[in-house]
Amino acid sequence: MTNAEDSLLCDMTDYHNNKEIFLFLGYCSCLVVTTRTSLKSKKARLYGRGH
Repeated sequence: MTNAEDSLLCDMTDYHNNKEIFLFLGYCSCLVVTTRTSLKSKKARLYGRGH
């Protein structure tokens, strides 16, 4: 394997890893947002009953 091929392979691996990290981060932030909104609606329902 030449150096050029080697570095190309490294770049591809890096890209793949980054893609997985970005997907994971996106999934996490999505999860956080949905959790927050569901908590808010639960709180709103509780307060609505209380008043």
